[in-house]
Formats: sequence, structure tokens, C-alpha cells
Amino acid sequence: MMTARDALVADLAKLTPARVRAANGAELTDLAAKIRRFIIESTPASPATAASLGAIELTLALHRVFESPDDKIIWDTGHQAYAHKIVTGRTDQFRTLNTYGGMSAYVTRSESEHDVVDATHRGTALSVALGAAFAKTLYGDSRSIVAIVNDEALSEGVSLEALNHAAAATYTNLVVVLNDGGGGAGAVRDYLAALSPDRRGPETLFTSLGFDYIGPIDGHDIAALTGALERARSSTQIPLVHVRTETGRGSKPAAGRGKPLDSTGPVRYPDAVVSALADAMSRDERIVAIAPGARDAAEFQTLFAAFPDRAFDPGFAEQHAMTLAAGFALERCVPVVVASAAALQRAFDALMRDVCFGNLPVLVVALDSGFAGRRRPTEHGIYDAVWRSVPNLRVMAPKDRFEVERMIADRLGDLRSPVMILVPEGAADEIDPAVKDETLAAFRLPQTVLDGRALTIASVGRTFAVARPVAEHLRAHDIDCGLVNLRYLHPLPHEPLTAILARAPRMVTIEESVADAGVGAAIAAFVLDHRIQCQVLRFGSPNGFLAAGSREELYGLTGLDRDSIVDRIADFWNLEV
Repeated sequence: MMTARDALVADLAKLTPARVRAANGAELTDLAAKIRRFIIESTPASPATAASLGAIELTLALHRVFESPDDKIIWDTGHQAYAHKIVTGRTDQFRTLNTYGGMSAYVTRSESEHDVVDATHRGTALSVALGAAFAKTLYGDSRSIVAIVNDEALSEGVSLEALNHAAAATYTNLVVVLNDGGGGAGAVRDYLAALSPDRRGPETLFTSLGFDYIGPIDGHDIAALTGALERARSSTQIPLVHVRTETGRGSKPAAGRGKPLDSTGPVRYPDAVVSALADAMSRDERIVAIAPGARDAAEFQTLFAAFPDRAFDPGFAEQHAMTLAAGFALERCVPVVVASAAALQRAFDALMRDVCFGNLPVLVVALDSGFAGRRRPTEHGIYDAVWRSVPNLRVMAPKDRFEVERMIADRLGDLRSPVMILVPEGAADEIDPAVKDETLAAFRLPQTVLDGRALTIASVGRTFAVARPVAEHLRAHDIDCGLVNLRYLHPLPHEPLTAILARAPRMVTIEESVADAGVGAAIAAFVLDHRIQCQVLRFGSPNGFLAAGSREELYGLTGLDRDSIVDRIADFWNLEV
């Protein structure tokens, strides 16, 4: 017997853009309610779910006015696009969401011709859309290019750069839709909040730049949205449709931009970072925290509440955040920048030129280093090997939460130059609380856990959790295997490393970073350059874009699980294991 849930899924599975265009107002209202119910029942509370619940009516209006895929609808990062996926025939795929190889939480060209880009960083939709619009103009194609930019993305530097370029452009077929859910940061957020539909407080920012400003429009009124988008489609200027939506509409858990942490739950790595940082800030008033886009994140709420004058959220503007830290450092503050490893890629130039060139004392904490779990492939921190190329930057990798806490406390106690700590994703490993009692001199060296004369395994960061079982397995098979937790990745600790390499004629390196550019490659080069008689076998991620997946799935995919490592060691050196 078909349940109500089955009937809902079957109905939405038949949905197409053509059906949306043919529906009347009452049918669209009913359809919005069904989609909202389906998303709430089918997806866990998350930023993607919250953003998508707020954009359902907007999605229906977009597909009613524009004819995708001939008209191109470009979603900024794609985390507003669950309803778009449903309208374009992917209802059945929601059962695979957040599974390895399953449907992406973001727009992905491989999934559908209606997905125009593979969404990466926030803030890129305007630039992509403007480029596509210019191209269509060159080809004489009058089809529309629609960029849906959310309020948080509008404070991104790249969005403002694109907005500036678009405003000065001659006529194109670009339509800008600003999905304003009340988020973002700084003056842009405050300005948008002050605009009123009755126009008693007229909009001046966008109109003075030359845009045809339309709004604010109720983002849950499909008729009003349709009218505004139809006006935008026929505008002789570049239109900017300002839409006000309710993030997480219809779901209280999804609507929350953050909630207090459950103190009884497992400690996650961001929790350990915030705890250590808060402790340091309570001891030293010179320390300031800069956390782009983190004010409302659950882990950071207590930090911003405890230090309202010394905790800063400039929005998702990582390059600005890094150079902001340089300004603090020049005035004898001790700045700490906390952001995801993937987001910090945008700040490479600022770190290189504004912080490291002047050798300024700035601590950078890169969250989600290595494998980043079941999010989009571009969020993995496996490319963190790039930081090893930056002069004056010391790069460190803790093996567990206790080393995270010790590294933060250690460096903030005497920060004299740029330092980056690569912190893993997810639940925090709790391996070795004794590191808190190590002397400062001992803690600033690689940690020898097992001494071996036949082979040494050198682990990087979180891979210690798999390196130790590998070492124990080899020792159980009469192979005298040592184990070293490297801790310090750049610059390599030459004297300790030389001593470690001299202990055994073989070394195995294990890391989550891309192997070709990682620490294993650096150690292999060190061996060659110093004519050390030691063979090096490297384990790491391949040089490519990995799928999203759990740590266990990705370890199996890349050969970083215990059995794969043991088998390759045995085969490489012809050992009996």
C-alpha cells in the first residue's frame, strides 16, 4: 500500500521545469508546500538545508520565468539549490545525499544539464555569470544568464569586484538576484536590512552604480517574485532583484544558524581549537581572534560572547581577514586567524605578501585539513602541502586534540613569526594526553613513539591513528618497526630528522595531503640532497580532486587504510607479514 510519503515522492519525481511554467498560482503554492515538506523529511538540518528551505518559492519563480537549461541559472555555491534539484528531476536521488558517490549537496554539472557550474567557493556566481553573459552577447545569443547571490556572498571581495565590473558594462543579458536571508556581515548586511518595500527609504547603492534595482520583494510570494523577474528579464539595464527570504523556513532546527554545543557529546576538533583559544585569550589581552563567517557557528558562539571586543567576524572574506591580522600584528597584538583549510586557499596571496614577507607574528589555524568528510570535493584540505612553499611560515600538524591544545598554547605563549596549525576534520582523536606535560624542548621536536631498526613509519597529523596499528602489525610479524609523529612539517627539523633517518634503512611516510607535493616528497628530497642511505616509501592522497566521503571510505579509496599500507610495504620491500 502506498504511503503518504511514497505518494509525495512519486508526485515530485514527475516534476519538470515545463510543469512549473504551466502551473497556476494555487498549484505553485501547493507545490512549494510539498517541496518544503519533502526537503525537511529527506535531509538533515544543515546550512544547505536551511538555505534551500528559504529559496523554494524563489526557485519556482525562476523556473516559471526562465527556461532552463537554455536560460542559465547559476547558484552561488549551490547550497540554496535543493528545490532546483527537485524541479529538474532529481527527487529520487535525495536518498543518496551525504553518501559516498551519492547526490551532491551542491550544484554539479555531472548531475544535470540544469547545473551550469560546479560550485566551489562562495561569492563566485556573479563573476561566472558575467563572463557567460559577455560570451552570449558576442555570439548574439539573447538567452538570459541569472546569478543567484546570497547575502553572505555579497560581502565577498570577488562578488564586489564582479558587481563593480558588471555595473560599468554595456548591455548584457545578465540578471542578478540577491537572495537576502538576513545573513552576511558588516555594513552591507545593515544596509540591506534598512531597505523597505514601500520605498520611503529609497535604495541608492545599486541604482547609483547603474543597476535597475527591483525590490525588496517578498521571497515567499510566488506571484510577486514572478512579476519582479519578468520585469528584470525585459530590463534595458542590468537588473538587480532584491529578494527577502526566511532561511530555514518551515523547520526550526534548520533555521537556527547555530546552537549551543551539547557538552555531553563527543569533542570535535573545532571545539578543541575554540577551548584552547579562549583559555589563551583569558590569559593575554593582546590576543585577538579573527574567524571569517564563524560568528553564528555553534563552536564559536561562546568565544564571541566571551570576547566581544577581541573576536572579529569579517564575513566570508578570508583574504581580508589575513591582511587584517597583519594590521593587528603591526600594532603589537597577537592575532589568530581561524578558517577552513579550503577557504584559506583564497588567502594565499595575503599570507605570503602581507604576513610572511614581513615575518609578522600571526597564528593561522586551518580547520578541516586533510580529508573533509562528506562535503563537496573542493573542501578537502589535501592541498595543504602548498603552505610548505611559503617562506618564514612554520607549519605544524597535531595528531590529536591534546596536541592541538598544546600547540595553540605553546605558540601563543611566545609568538614571534607566522605559524600555521593544520587541524583535522570531525570528531577529535584523544590519543595521548601526556603531551600536555612534555617539556617545551621535547614538544618542539618530532615525537618518537616506537624505536625500530628495520623500518621507521613517520606519520603526519591525524594519520598517526592508522600508522600506529600498521607499526604494531609489523612488529607482531617480527619486523623491528619504529613510529614517529612528525609534528613539524615546514621547515623540516633537519637535525632530528637526520637522526631518525639514521636509525633504519627504510622509512614510510603517511599523510592525507597530496603525496606528490607533501611531506613525504620533502623527506625523500632531503634524503637525496644529504646522501642519506635510507629508502623512502610515501603514502598520501593522489594528485586530483577526491569525491566526498567518510574518512574510512576515503582511506580505502586512496590506500591509506591499515591493510593497504601493510600490503604495499610488504610488496615494496619483499617482507613477510
